[in-house]
Amino acid sequence: IQKDEQTQVYEIKKTKEVENMANQLQWRKSTLQRIIQEVVNSQQKYFTKGPSFLVPMTMTDLAERLEIHESTVSRAVREKYIQTQTGIVALKSFFSQPSVDDVSVAHVKTRIQFFIEHEDKNKPLSDQKIVDLLSTERLHLSRRVIAKYREQLSIFGSSKRKRFERKD
Repeated sequence: IQKDEQTQVYEIKKTKEVENMANQLQWRKSTLQRIIQEVVNSQQKYFTKGPSFLVPMTMTDLAERLEIHESTVSRAVREKYIQTQTGIVALKSFFSQPSVDDVSVAHVKTRIQFFIEHEDKNKPLSDQKIVDLLSTERLHLSRRVIAKYREQLSIFGSSKRKRFERKD
């Protein structure tokens, strides 16, 4: 069967489109692999010691190291997940803004949660007391920041956490 010229042109056009699509998918895959490899290299303490050891890293930092645009990193990690020893984690959760002194917000939140879990339930820690405890660890944050992080962790203020003993 002989194909007319119009059919041949159509086939060539569609073949090129399919090849183009395959190349684009391969490019996306390799970009995502490079990003994941860099995240794993940068966050080794997280993977070996746990979530409280997350190192502050921004998408801009990673983009500069990989010599790609920040928006490429953002699009690549959006709605992507990685399976770790602690479970399935969103790739975007590895990126944060540094809190203070190269300590991540995740680390600060972990410390706040630790203090509250181990507090005297009859005399719960105030946000100011948590500020004082963190400052002994060389983490200097304002009371308002502590309150914000506590609320993000869905933890009530000290007055609502207080437990009263019954005197019968």
